[in-house]
Amino acid sequence: MKKCMNMLTLGVAVTLSMIFLSGCATYVDTRQHSRVPKNKVTIENPQPVYVKFHYISGLGINDSVMTELLKTSVLNAVYESGLFSQVNSFPTPNEGNAGTLTIIMDEKLSGPEFLVKIGQAFVTVGTVFIVGSHPYFRYECTIDYLPSGDTPQITRTLEGGWYRGLGLIRFPPRNARKTGGLGDNEFIGIQEMAYQVVINGLNELAQDKNFH
Repeated sequence: MKKCMNMLTLGVAVTLSMIFLSGCATYVDTRQHSRVPKNKVTIENPQPVYVKFHYISGLGINDSVMTELLKTSVLNAVYESGLFSQVNSFPTPNEGNAGTLTIIMDEKLSGPEFLVKIGQAFVTVGTVFIVGSHPYFRYECTIDYLPSGDTPQITRTLEGGWYRGLGLIRFPPRNARKTGGLGDNEFIGIQEMAYQVVINGLNELAQDKNFH
């Protein structure tokens, strides 16, 4: 019995070592959106905007750490959309014509669900960590835009996601763009996903007749 336990412990240790030694490439899901929006909308008279961003974890909790981590990517997407004359992450009293943009990134794959995926991977260690596996992380992004004046609020909700590549021999997932690999920032996948979803969501907002 003790020998079996030792072998099991060794097997788990070897498996974990393979995860870390093999590196973790990241891929952004491109099934619904590309990094540059198709049919990009242009605005003749863009107005300033105040941006509020929140990240909601898979447990339904407002995650301040992830909010700060992704804020730059989100603000870059808003700025590079070209739909606003100024982009601020705080109220600007002198800009009376500024609208308010509220962006909520809601993580739909919780920690326990990811552990289930890893648990399944342990069962097929030879296949998953040698040939490769791609756990998928799904997000729902809700964008609310309230223009200045009496114009009603506009809302769009989009989905996005990214893959974590595991294994020594990795085959990239279909319909996905590689964003990072061994030695890269482990959050680069979610940062790229956030940028892609927000800039596409804004492009959809701008097609609404009440935009500005």
